[in-house]
Amino acid sequence: MNGDAMKSVQFFNRMIASGNQPNETTFVAVLSACSHAKMVDEGLLLFGRMDSVYGVEPRFEHRACVVCLLARAGKLEDAEKFIEENMGGIEKGDANVWGGLLGACRVYGDRIWRKLSNMKVADYGTYVLAYNMYKEAGWEMEAKCVRKLIEAMGIKKQPGCSVIEIDSSAELFGSQVVAANPMN
Repeated sequence: MNGDAMKSVQFFNRMIASGNQPNETTFVAVLSACSHAKMVDEGLLLFGRMDSVYGVEPRFEHRACVVCLLARAGKLEDAEKFIEENMGGIEKGDANVWGGLLGACRVYGDRIWRKLSNMKVADYGTYVLAYNMYKEAGWEMEAKCVRKLIEAMGIKKQPGCSVIEIDSSAELFGSQVVAANPMN
Protein backbone atom coordinates (compact mmCIF):
# COMPACT_ATOMS: atom_id res chain seq x y z
CA MET A 1 0.00 0.00 0.00
CA ASN A 2 2.91 2.33 0.65
CA GLY A 3 4.81 1.64 -2.54
CA ASP A 4 7.52 -0.56 -1.04
CA ALA A 5 6.67 -4.01 -2.35
CA MET A 6 10.15 -5.37 -1.79
CA LYS A 7 9.84 -4.59 1.92
CA SER A 8 6.56 -6.57 2.00
CA VAL A 9 8.32 -9.62 0.58
CA GLN A 10 11.20 -9.13 3.02
CA PHE A 11 8.75 -8.98 5.94
CA PHE A 12 7.07 -12.13 4.65
CA ASN A 13 10.44 -13.92 4.54
CA ARG A 14 11.34 -12.67 8.04
CA MET A 15 7.97 -13.87 9.30
CA ILE A 16 8.61 -17.35 7.88
CA ALA A 17 12.18 -17.41 9.24
CA SER A 18 10.89 -16.54 12.73
CA GLY A 19 8.56 -19.54 12.64
CA ASN A 20 5.28 -17.70 12.16
CA GLN A 21 2.77 -19.36 9.87
CA PRO A 22 1.27 -17.20 7.08
CA ASN A 23 -2.51 -17.24 6.63
CA GLU A 24 -4.91 -16.28 3.83
CA THR A 25 -4.62 -12.57 4.64
CA THR A 26 -0.82 -12.70 4.65
CA PHE A 27 -0.85 -14.11 1.14
CA VAL A 28 -3.29 -11.51 -0.17
CA ALA A 29 -0.95 -8.80 1.13
CA VAL A 30 2.27 -10.26 -0.26
CA LEU A 31 0.72 -11.22 -3.62
CA SER A 32 -0.72 -7.71 -3.95
CA ALA A 33 2.70 -6.26 -3.22
CA CYS A 34 4.26 -8.46 -5.90
CA SER A 35 1.56 -7.32 -8.30
CA HIS A 36 2.19 -3.63 -7.73
CA ALA A 37 5.95 -4.08 -8.14
CA LYS A 38 5.57 -6.35 -11.20
CA MET A 39 7.50 -9.05 -9.34
CA VAL A 40 5.93 -11.79 -11.48
CA ASP A 41 8.36 -14.63 -10.75
CA GLU A 42 8.31 -14.00 -6.98
CA GLY A 43 4.51 -13.74 -6.91
CA LEU A 44 3.97 -16.91 -8.96
CA LEU A 45 6.49 -18.77 -6.79
CA LEU A 46 4.67 -17.70 -3.60
CA PHE A 47 1.28 -18.59 -5.07
CA GLY A 48 2.60 -22.00 -6.12
CA ARG A 49 3.91 -22.69 -2.60
CA MET A 50 0.82 -21.56 -0.70
CA ASP A 51 -0.71 -25.00 -0.33
CA SER A 52 2.26 -27.32 -0.73
CA VAL A 53 4.71 -25.48 1.55
CA TYR A 54 2.58 -23.32 3.85
CA GLY A 55 -0.66 -25.32 4.01
CA VAL A 56 -2.82 -22.39 2.91
CA GLU A 57 -5.32 -23.34 0.24
CA PRO A 58 -5.52 -20.64 -2.44
CA ARG A 59 -8.87 -18.90 -2.48
CA PHE A 60 -10.55 -16.70 -5.04
CA GLU A 61 -8.83 -13.58 -3.66
CA HIS A 62 -5.40 -15.13 -4.15
CA ARG A 63 -6.23 -16.10 -7.71
CA ALA A 64 -7.45 -12.54 -8.36
CA CYS A 65 -4.07 -11.26 -7.12
CA VAL A 66 -2.30 -13.54 -9.60
CA VAL A 67 -4.51 -12.21 -12.41
CA CYS A 68 -3.55 -8.64 -11.42
CA LEU A 69 0.12 -9.68 -11.15
CA LEU A 70 0.14 -11.05 -14.68
CA ALA A 71 -1.98 -8.28 -16.16
CA ARG A 72 0.06 -5.44 -14.63
CA ALA A 73 3.20 -7.00 -16.07
CA GLY A 74 1.64 -6.95 -19.55
CA LYS A 75 1.08 -10.71 -19.65
CA LEU A 76 -2.58 -10.41 -20.68
CA GLU A 77 -2.71 -13.77 -22.46
CA ASP A 78 -1.22 -15.47 -19.40
CA ALA A 79 -3.78 -13.69 -17.20
CA GLU A 80 -6.64 -14.85 -19.43
CA LYS A 81 -5.26 -18.40 -19.49
CA PHE A 82 -4.92 -18.37 -15.69
CA ILE A 83 -8.55 -17.27 -15.36
CA GLU A 84 -9.74 -20.02 -17.69
CA GLU A 85 -7.69 -22.74 -15.96
CA ASN A 86 -8.01 -21.66 -12.32
CA MET A 87 -11.20 -19.64 -12.02
CA GLY A 88 -13.71 -21.30 -14.32
CA GLY A 89 -13.51 -18.63 -17.01
CA ILE A 90 -13.66 -14.85 -17.09
CA GLU A 91 -17.43 -14.76 -16.56
CA LYS A 92 -16.84 -16.24 -13.09
CA GLY A 93 -14.56 -13.35 -12.11
CA ASP A 94 -15.48 -10.53 -9.74
CA ALA A 95 -14.70 -6.82 -9.60
CA ASN A 96 -11.13 -7.51 -8.43
CA VAL A 97 -10.40 -9.71 -11.42
CA TRP A 98 -12.06 -7.35 -13.89
CA GLY A 99 -10.41 -4.33 -12.29
CA GLY A 100 -6.99 -5.94 -12.57
CA LEU A 101 -7.51 -6.69 -16.21
CA LEU A 102 -8.91 -3.26 -16.95
CA GLY A 103 -6.06 -1.59 -15.11
CA ALA A 104 -3.72 -3.41 -17.47
CA CYS A 105 -5.83 -2.34 -20.42
CA ARG A 106 -5.09 1.30 -19.58
CA VAL A 107 -1.49 0.51 -20.40
CA TYR A 108 -1.72 -2.39 -22.85
CA GLY A 109 -4.90 -1.76 -24.85
CA ASP A 110 -8.62 -2.23 -24.49
CA ARG A 111 -9.07 -5.74 -25.89
CA ILE A 112 -10.22 -7.17 -22.55
CA TRP A 113 -12.59 -4.26 -21.88
CA ARG A 114 -14.51 -5.13 -25.03
CA LYS A 115 -14.92 -8.68 -23.74
CA LEU A 116 -16.07 -7.50 -20.31
CA SER A 117 -18.47 -4.89 -21.64
CA ASN A 118 -20.41 -7.61 -23.44
CA MET A 119 -20.92 -9.35 -20.08
CA LYS A 120 -22.65 -6.30 -18.52
CA VAL A 121 -20.63 -6.48 -15.30
CA ALA A 122 -22.49 -4.49 -12.61
CA ASP A 123 -19.47 -3.02 -10.85
CA TYR A 124 -19.27 0.77 -10.74
CA GLY A 125 -15.48 0.89 -10.33
CA THR A 126 -14.95 -1.26 -13.41
CA TYR A 127 -16.99 1.10 -15.55
CA VAL A 128 -15.31 4.22 -14.14
CA LEU A 129 -11.94 2.68 -14.92
CA ALA A 130 -13.06 1.97 -18.50
CA TYR A 131 -14.50 5.47 -18.84
CA ASN A 132 -11.25 7.03 -17.66
CA MET A 133 -9.22 4.75 -19.93
CA TYR A 134 -11.19 5.91 -22.97
CA LYS A 135 -11.06 9.57 -21.93
CA GLU A 136 -7.28 9.44 -21.48
CA ALA A 137 -6.94 7.85 -24.90
CA GLY A 138 -9.08 10.61 -26.42
CA TRP A 139 -11.82 8.16 -27.42
CA GLU A 140 -14.77 10.38 -26.61
CA MET A 141 -17.39 8.19 -28.36
CA GLU A 142 -16.37 5.09 -26.38
CA ALA A 143 -16.28 7.08 -23.12
CA LYS A 144 -19.83 8.31 -23.75
CA CYS A 145 -20.98 4.74 -24.39
CA VAL A 146 -19.56 3.63 -21.04
CA ARG A 147 -21.25 6.54 -19.28
CA LYS A 148 -24.58 5.62 -20.91
CA LEU A 149 -24.12 2.02 -19.76
CA ILE A 150 -23.62 3.20 -16.17
CA GLU A 151 -26.78 5.27 -16.33
CA ALA A 152 -28.81 2.55 -18.09
CA MET A 153 -27.77 -0.09 -15.57
CA GLY A 154 -28.40 2.25 -12.64
CA ILE A 155 -25.19 1.27 -10.88
CA LYS A 156 -23.68 3.57 -8.28
CA LYS A 157 -20.52 3.77 -6.21
CA GLN A 158 -20.79 1.73 -3.04
CA PRO A 159 -19.44 3.31 0.15
CA GLY A 160 -16.28 1.71 1.47
CA CYS A 161 -16.11 0.00 4.84
CA SER A 162 -13.66 -1.92 6.97
CA VAL A 163 -13.93 -4.61 9.60
CA ILE A 164 -11.64 -4.92 12.58
CA GLU A 165 -11.64 -7.66 15.20
CA ILE A 166 -11.34 -6.54 18.81
CA ASP A 167 -11.53 -9.10 21.62
CA SER A 168 -13.18 -11.70 19.34
CA SER A 169 -15.83 -9.22 18.25
CA ALA A 170 -16.02 -7.89 14.68
CA GLU A 171 -16.64 -4.17 14.36
CA LEU A 172 -17.74 -2.68 11.03
CA PHE A 173 -17.01 0.94 10.26
CA GLY A 174 -17.08 3.09 7.16
CA SER A 175 -17.29 6.57 5.81
CA GLN A 176 -20.10 8.51 4.28
CA VAL A 177 -19.98 8.90 0.55
CA VAL A 178 -19.62 12.51 -0.52
CA ALA A 179 -21.62 13.33 -3.63
CA ALA A 180 -19.00 13.47 -6.33
CA ASN A 181 -18.82 12.33 -9.88
CA PRO A 182 -15.45 10.77 -10.75
CA MET A 183 -16.30 11.12 -14.43
CA ASN A 184 -16.19 14.91 -14.54
